[in-house]
Amino acid sequence: MRDFPVNFINLEAFRWSINYLVPASFYLYTLSVCFSKFRLKPKHLIHTIPFIAFNLYMAYGIYFEDRASKVDFINGLSESPIMQFFHILFEILFQVYFIASFLVIRKSKTVYLENYTNPNISILNALYKITILYYVLHFLVLIRWLVTFILGFGEFRQWIVTLDGFAFFFCTCWYLFVALNNPEFFRGVSSQLKPIIDIVSKSKSSPVIDDEKINK
Repeated sequence: MRDFPVNFINLEAFRWSINYLVPASFYLYTLSVCFSKFRLKPKHLIHTIPFIAFNLYMAYGIYFEDRASKVDFINGLSESPIMQFFHILFEILFQVYFIASFLVIRKSKTVYLENYTNPNISILNALYKITILYYVLHFLVLIRWLVTFILGFGEFRQWIVTLDGFAFFFCTCWYLFVALNNPEFFRGVSSQLKPIIDIVSKSKSSPVIDDEKINK
């Protein structure tokens, strides 16, 4: 694996671009778990715009260039304003999509508890926990970036990468274990159901019947 980035530069660059699909994919996955009628639609392709933009940038500097040009381009990425923009963009996307995932899970739990007499929200609790864990583990990525910026690509950074990888691997295996042992939890909640507070607010905002109609 150590020689893979060197021998397959195009594939390595494409692997970098997948990062820009991960936060949106997790958000859409959360919707699919929380709401039984959720389906992917053409409008959801809008979430792929950062992924496409990054690949266009890679096409400009890597995909269609000779090996020497690819190496020169990669060596200058750390000082490239465009690459710094993409780093900031990824962080913004991660924060936005994961916060949105938290809100979706909270709404789904509220709807489930208010509309079912014997609700089983184990999968929602598990999804909430894994979202928190992934959110916390993301700070390991931020620490890795900080260490790389300050100390460069040293042994200390390699230990952080190893810890980061094992932590994400453990969390993914744990969630997979929960899912395989509780497949019925993936039925989701009907997206047509609304929280009680929304229904009450809507009824309060309806026109008030005047006294003349009441007397009649």
